[in-house]
Amino acid sequence: MMRVFIAMLMLAGVALLPLRVVLAGAGLDAAGVSARAVTGSVWWGRMDAAAVRGARLGDVRVRLAPLALAAGTMRFEIAGATVRGAVLRSRDGGGIAGVTGQLGAMALGGLPVAGVALESVDIGFAGGVCQVATGQLRLVPGGLMGGFGALAGAPRCDGAAVVVPLVSASGDARLELRIAADGGYRAVLAVKGVDEAARDGLLAAGFQPTPQGLVMRSEGRL
Repeated sequence: MMRVFIAMLMLAGVALLPLRVVLAGAGLDAAGVSARAVTGSVWWGRMDAAAVRGARLGDVRVRLAPLALAAGTMRFEIAGATVRGAVLRSRDGGGIAGVTGQLGAMALGGLPVAGVALESVDIGFAGGVCQVATGQLRLVPGGLMGGFGALAGAPRCDGAAVVVPLVSASGDARLELRIAADGGYRAVLAVKGVDEAARDGLLAAGFQPTPQGLVMRSEGRL
C-alpha cells in the first residue's frame, strides 16, 4: 500500500512539471529533439515546429504516459498532423514505439534525403543492446539519387545494433544502415545501372567504383 501511495505522489509531482523541463531532463535535447517552442505540462504539452536531427515533424502534442512512468519508463506519446507514436526513455535504454507517419527532409551522411515514411516502427535498446526492431520504412532519396525512387525495408536486430536494409523497387539502389544504442551509425549505399552522366556526378559526390557497382560508405551520429 505504501508503495502505491509513494508512486501516486511521484506521478502527481511530475504531472505539474513543465514539459520543457522534463524533456531536457530526459536527455531528448541531447538526442537531437528540438522545437521552436515547448509549452504546457507533461500531462498535456505541445512542441511547435518540432524536429529530430533536423528532420521536421511540425507541431505535435506531447504527453507523458503515467502507467509507463510507474513501471520506470518515460513514455512520451506524440501526435501531430504527420506523425504519431511514442519516444521511450529508461535507466538502461530507450527507443521508439508504434511510430507511424512522415519525416521531412534531412541529410544522412553524404546522402540527401527528401523524406522518410514510417509504419508501426518499434526500435528499442536496453543495456546498449537491441531488444526489438520491427515495422516498415520507406526512404525517398534526393539530389543525384532521386532518380532511383524510394528505398523500402524493415529494421531488425543484428547483435547489439539495429540494421535497416533498404532496397529500391528496381534493385539498382541499396542502403544498409546500422545503428548503435548511442545513435552512432554506419551506412553503406550501393548503386548500379547508372548512365555515364549520372556516374560522373555520383563519383564526384564521393562514390567509389567496385565490382558490385558504385559504393559510398559513411558514418556519424543520428
